[in-house]
Amino acid sequence: MKNVTKILLALAVLFILGGIMVSCDQGLTIDSLFKLSSGTNSSGSHSENTYKITFEANGGDGTMSEQYLPLDEEVELNENKFTKEGYLFKGWTTASNGENVALYADKAKVKFTTHTTLYAQWKQDVKGFSVSDEKVVQFAKGNLYYNSAQDSYSFENNQYDFRTRAGFNACINGAYSVDSTPEDNVGLFFWSSKKETAVAGEYYDPEASNEDSFFIKDLPLDGEVWNVLSYNEWKYLLEERTDASEKNGIATIVLSDETTVTGIVFLPDSFTLPNECEFISGTTDKGYEANTYNLEEWDKMEAAGAVFLPASGWLLSGRVNFVFGMALYWASSPSLSGNTNSATLLYTTVEFGSVSLQVSRGGDRSAGRSIRLVREI
Repeated sequence: MKNVTKILLALAVLFILGGIMVSCDQGLTIDSLFKLSSGTNSSGSHSENTYKITFEANGGDGTMSEQYLPLDEEVELNENKFTKEGYLFKGWTTASNGENVALYADKAKVKFTTHTTLYAQWKQDVKGFSVSDEKVVQFAKGNLYYNSAQDSYSFENNQYDFRTRAGFNACINGAYSVDSTPEDNVGLFFWSSKKETAVAGEYYDPEASNEDSFFIKDLPLDGEVWNVLSYNEWKYLLEERTDASEKNGIATIVLSDETTVTGIVFLPDSFTLPNECEFISGTTDKGYEANTYNLEEWDKMEAAGAVFLPASGWLLSGRVNFVFGMALYWASSPSLSGNTNSATLLYTTVEFGSVSLQVSRGGDRSAGRSIRLVREI
C-alpha cells in the first residue's frame, strides 16, 4: 500500500511539473494546477504573451485599431483601412520614410517579437495617357524651363505655371507689358537639334535640315527620363486613342480675383469626373470659358489625373504674342511638309474669331514655343 501511495504521489508531481512546462512552452497561463487558459488572440485583447502592432497613416486619412498578436507565431495583419487622395497603398514598413526596411503587403503574415509600429507607404496613382497602340505615358508636373546661368532644366511647380523669356515684352489680353519672367530663365524654346540654338535669344541655324532630331532626347530630370511627344503621338493622343474626342478640351483656371490662366486639358485613359466638377470636351463657341475651374475644383481634377497645358503664347520678332490666347507645344518631329524651317506642334487658338485644337504638320522653327515632357510608364 505504501508503495502504491508513493507511486501515485510521484505521478502527481510529474503531472504538475509537466503542466507547468507545457504552459511555459506554449505561452499559456495557469489558473490552477489543473486548469490552463490561453491569454492571446489576434483580434485585439492583450496579455503578457502578446505584442502590439500600431498602425500609422503616414500622411493618409482614416483610423485603424491596434492589433495584438501572439509571440513567435506567424499571423495575418489586419486589412489596411487608410486612404490618401491621389495615391495607392504600397504596404507597411517599420520606418516612416520606408528606407532600408522590409515592405509588408496588405494583410501579410508577420511574426515579430516586440511591440511594433507599422507605417503606411504610398505611391502616386499615376494616370496613363495612350500615345500609340503600345505606348502609355505620364506627363511632367509642369512646363519645362531652362536656366542659362546654371545650365540646368527644371519643371514648373504647378501645371498652370509658365514663364516666357526674360526681357521680352508679352502681349497679355491684347496689351503689351514687360515680361516678369526671372532673368536667365527660358520657358519658350526654338525648335532645333542644338540646345544652344533652342535657348538662344534669337533663332539662327543655317544648317537646319528636315532630318534633324529635336534637341531634347532622354532628358534625366527628377529621377526619371523624359522626352517630347512626336507628331504621331500627339495626334494619337488627341484623335485616335479610345474615346479620344471625349478626353480633351480647353479651360480656364481661376487663380485669384485678378488672375486667370487658360489652356488645354487632357484627361487620362481612365478617368472619373470628381464630384462638383464638370467637363465639356472638344472646342465650343464659349472658348476657354467652356470649362472654368477655381483652384479647389482644379485640384480635384488634377488628383483624378487631368493634365493642363497653359496658353503661354509664342515668341516671335522680339515679342511674346497671344499669351492666354494660344497654347503651342512642340512635337519632336521635323516638318512633314518638307520645309526645313518648320517643325510639328500641338496648338490651340481662340483668336481670330475661331476656336481650334489640333496637331500641325509644320510651324516656324524660329518661333519660341512651350515644351511639356512625358515619360513612358
